[in-house]
Amino acid sequence: MKSNKFLFVLSSEAFVYNYIRLNALKKLSNLGEIYFLVNKKVDLTRFPEIEIERIFVFEENERIERWYGLALSVYAWRYRKRSKTFRFRHKREYKTLAVTLMEKFRNTLEFREISRFKNSPLVTAQIHQKLSAKAQLETVLKSIKRFFVHTFLKLCVLLFAIPINFWIFKKVFEKKISMKDELKAISQVNPDLVIFPNIAFGATSNEVARVTRLLGIKCLYLIENWDNLSSKSILWELPDFICTWGPQSNKHAVKIHNFKPEQIFNIGIARYSGYMKNNSLINRVENLRENPYILFLDTLNPFNVNKALSIVSMAVSDFNSQHDANIKIIYRPHPSSNIRERLSKIESHPFVELDVHTQKALNNVFDSKTDYLTPIDYLPRLLQNSLFVVGGLTSMIIEASLLRKYYIVLAHRERFNFASPFRVWKNYQHFRGIERLPNLKLCTSIAEVYNSIIQLLADGVPSFDEEVLAHELDFFYRRSEEEYSESLANLVRNLMVV
Repeated sequence: MKSNKFLFVLSSEAFVYNYIRLNALKKLSNLGEIYFLVNKKVDLTRFPEIEIERIFVFEENERIERWYGLALSVYAWRYRKRSKTFRFRHKREYKTLAVTLMEKFRNTLEFREISRFKNSPLVTAQIHQKLSAKAQLETVLKSIKRFFVHTFLKLCVLLFAIPINFWIFKKVFEKKISMKDELKAISQVNPDLVIFPNIAFGATSNEVARVTRLLGIKCLYLIENWDNLSSKSILWELPDFICTWGPQSNKHAVKIHNFKPEQIFNIGIARYSGYMKNNSLINRVENLRENPYILFLDTLNPFNVNKALSIVSMAVSDFNSQHDANIKIIYRPHPSSNIRERLSKIESHPFVELDVHTQKALNNVFDSKTDYLTPIDYLPRLLQNSLFVVGGLTSMIIEASLLRKYYIVLAHRERFNFASPFRVWKNYQHFRGIERLPNLKLCTSIAEVYNSIIQLLADGVPSFDEEVLAHELDFFYRRSEEEYSESLANLVRNLMVV
């Protein structure tokens, strides 16, 4: 009997961690030989589990990436009617000069708030430098320059998106831009199936599907994030099969990307395996801290974190003084944000502490080379042991809901902020319907956050029907009852006979 060969594409260290370090391919290895196509940027010395003789390396081409950046914007605008988020992102990317300067003014106001705590050791000289008259003038001039560059790019996008121009652009682009040489390992290995966890965005996400199609090789995409199919752009090269998060993203795959329902599967994602234990959700987890705490979750979308933390800190301070309590606020930044700049915005607030893992990352104190990546069981424990969560609009909403944790969502309006939390909630397609989750409290004003925290601390978290939560959550994220490695292996086994 012919042994199956699989080629697993790993484009970043996060994917290597999620699928290799977490043994997500354990069962798949029983079905055949697994080879790996790994981005040159990945430091494989951190992951000795991968056998060196099974590794092929590809390198991203900067010229192709730049062209794809333009193409993705053109495709998103051309098909803007398929997703409300495409229109919003276009307006956000190609803002008017007035909006650009308005947002710079908002940043200045926020930095001025921070400067009041200039004696704080974590408020860096860089932050204070941004407040000088010279720095402000340079910022304005850079904003004007960026506006004209973006205006030119916007005109290109609008011009190429016109139907007749789009057809010509598409033909020329597809002929001239190719990663066939960079991905030649696919033809060298000649696998029965290529498996590629990705974010459905960028050159590699399209080119792997194109190369496998030309070679007649089956291809399976594992979509990594909640918003990937509705907020980025169009996949104009489709793989044979795709794994999404649940019924919501199934619809996005069909409506936005033209997948057929029979191409779509739901098996969960590897990194959420930490939220499952013995085929059920974690019910008991080890305490991370002795003192009770509220978990504050930051987002990558820009908003006034300093003001939001001030409100949360004020509510906790008022409650602690009135009830002789010692409740803390644990601040967890978005892993892709500028953490050191964020620190300058939190250190001045009483009762606020940085979460343990991020603090270790800043101090670079780890027992092993891969510890800087968040351990699979860390976030479940951090969430589960909190009193409740206050945070922005992120996929942590799903993670908190998996643990049945109450979540106060920051969805408020902000002056001088085009991408305010309220606008993000209203314009990002994947957030549509989250108000049905009974463990969420959507706060559309910053004052509402204070009142909600005081009420929760005084009266406790309100009870909600966990069966209703499980039913509503299933629309956004469909869990498999099996271990992830088992689900992936079973799916691949079925696809091999299609």
